Amino acid sequence: MVNEQAGNGRSAGAGEPGGPGVHQGASARDHGVTNQAGRDQTVINNHHNYYGAPPRPTSPPAPPGGGRGPRTSVLAAAGGVVGAVVLAVVLSSLTTSGGGHGTDDGPTPGPTTTTPTTTAPTTPPPSKGPTSPAPGTVRWKGPLRLDNSDVSKEMDTKPPAVVENSDPGADLWFWDDMDGLLKTSHHAVVAEWTGDGLPTAQQCADAVGGGGTEDLPLATGKVICFQTSDHRIGRLKVTKFWYDVGDGGATFDAVVWEKG
Repeated sequence: MVNEQAGNGRSAGAGEPGGPGVHQGASARDHGVTNQAGRDQTVINNHHNYYGAPPRPTSPPAPPGGGRGPRTSVLAAAGGVVGAVVLAVVLSSLTTSGGGHGTDDGPTPGPTTTTPTTTAPTTPPPSKGPTSPAPGTVRWKGPLRLDNSDVSKEMDTKPPAVVENSDPGADLWFWDDMDGLLKTSHHAVVAEWTGDGLPTAQQCADAVGGGGTEDLPLATGKVICFQTSDHRIGRLKVTKFWYDVGDGGATFDAVVWEKG
C-alpha cells in the first residue's frame, strides 16, 4: 500500500520539480509514515535530492591561526629566523669588540713589545766667551799731558802709555814749533769740534771721518776729536796751553771709547 502511493506520487510529479509527488513524499517522510525503513528511506532521500534545488556551496573552512594561510605562516617563520640570525650577529659583534661580558676561556694575548724611542742628542750651545763692550762704551777717561819732551802717547792702552815717536803704537805728540801744534803718528788723525757742548763718540767719529788731519793748532778750551792707529775714537778738551821758545805743552781732559 505504501509502495503504491510512493510510486503514484513519483509518476504524477515526474518532470515537474517541486510538484505534488515531491510534496507528498516529503510529507509522508516528515510525519514518520515509513513502513519499510531501510530501502524506502533511501528512495525518498534520493528522490528529494534529484528534484530539489542543488546544495549551496559552502566556503572552505578557515585555516587555523586567525585566517592566515600557509604562505603567511611561512613568511612569519622566515622573519623569525632572520631576526634570530641578526640578533646572534649583533651579540657576536659586541662580544668580539669588548662590549659584552667576555670570558677567560679565550687565548691569552702575548706580551706586547714596545720599541724604545730614541732621542737625538742635542748639541749644547757653544760657550760664550768674554763679550766685547758695545761701541761707544768708555774705555778710559782722565787727564792727559803732552809737552816738548819729544815723546808720544799711545792712546789704545789703558791708561795711555808713553812711547817714542818712532813706536808703531804712537798716536799723539806735541810739537813746539809754529806756536805749538798737536801732531799725530802712524795713521792717527785729529779734527776740531765746532758744535755745541761736548761731542759723543758717534759725533767724533763723523768729525774725523769727514775732515781728519795730521795736526792742529792748540788753544785753551778747544775741543778736539781723534782716531787712534787702532781705529778707536777719542775726545780731548784743552784745559791749559803754554808756549815759550824751547818750552811748551798742553794738558787735556781725555776720553777714549771702545771700537765699534
